[in-house]
Amino acid sequence: MPLLALVLCTAFVLFLLWIERRALRGVSSALWIPTLWMLIVASRPLPTWFYIAGDFNRGNESGSELDRWVLTALAVAAIIVLVRRRTNWWGSLRAHKWLLLLLAYMFVSTVWSEITLIALKRWIRELIVVVMALVIMSEVNPRDALASLLRRCAYVLVPFSVVLIRYYPSLGRVYGKWSGIEMWTGVTGQKNHLGRLCMISILFLLWVLHRRWRERPRRKSFWKRPFRSATALVAPLSCERAMPCSPIVMACDSASSTGEPAIMWSCPPIRDAAKVVPLDRMLIETDSPYLAPVPHRGKRNEPSFVVSTAEAIAQLRGMSKEDIGQQTTQNFYMLFPQTR
Repeated sequence: MPLLALVLCTAFVLFLLWIERRALRGVSSALWIPTLWMLIVASRPLPTWFYIAGDFNRGNESGSELDRWVLTALAVAAIIVLVRRRTNWWGSLRAHKWLLLLLAYMFVSTVWSEITLIALKRWIRELIVVVMALVIMSEVNPRDALASLLRRCAYVLVPFSVVLIRYYPSLGRVYGKWSGIEMWTGVTGQKNHLGRLCMISILFLLWVLHRRWRERPRRKSFWKRPFRSATALVAPLSCERAMPCSPIVMACDSASSTGEPAIMWSCPPIRDAAKVVPLDRMLIETDSPYLAPVPHRGKRNEPSFVVSTAEAIAQLRGMSKEDIGQQTTQNFYMLFPQTR
């Protein structure tokens, strides 16, 4: 019976991960790096799963050799992803000065620690958290990437915790050293860690339900969503009939192209709107036959010039035009699934 429960749970988890992969296409496969990292740090040390008692019992302070090598490998893989994506490390960290200050204080505190070398190892372990966060932030849609990571962890850790508690009590339960009281731990190391896992999973579920509730009116209305995206983001920034720049972003009735980047910088409300509008709510286009964007000004406008629109948006948001094109294409097919 325990083996059958484990097999069924594994099949159920794989099925959930398959559904999650199909439902969320805008997340890259590189997100599995922080996902694996989260699965490790949210559960128990790796040697306990492989019964490597000698490696784990050398001391909780120094940690295990297996954990150290696996986490280091994941950190290196994450750094490679960030380098390939040409992530602006310094710009991202400068936006979180208090985090840098905290990390600096933690580093200095290792000097007066009684276990300086071990404290330094712990500090390096905390740096891995920053690297994984940068991988999530470098995704095309960081909010969906974070949701996917939390969803995957809940899909894996919660079901296996139930199976271990019910069918493998030697792994899923512990007993108080002095009181002998039974405590459920699941895949984690102690009952408090299991409670933290459940709390985060519940908060994530409430967050997802809140997002779906907020987006429900948009899904009911077929026409409001595209018009909202057009008026909030892609106004013609160099249209001859466009109104002067005002606190309300206006869209010209004959175009939704993004025009010349130089004009974009001189129009703060439109520039700010282009920055804050969620990337999964954005559509870009060109008008025809007028309002050709730079560098095609004066020519007959055509759909192929939408590349210039994507370049202007990418420059404003600090992204590549390929990422903008991939996400906006996905948005189009989500809005008009019958065109697939």
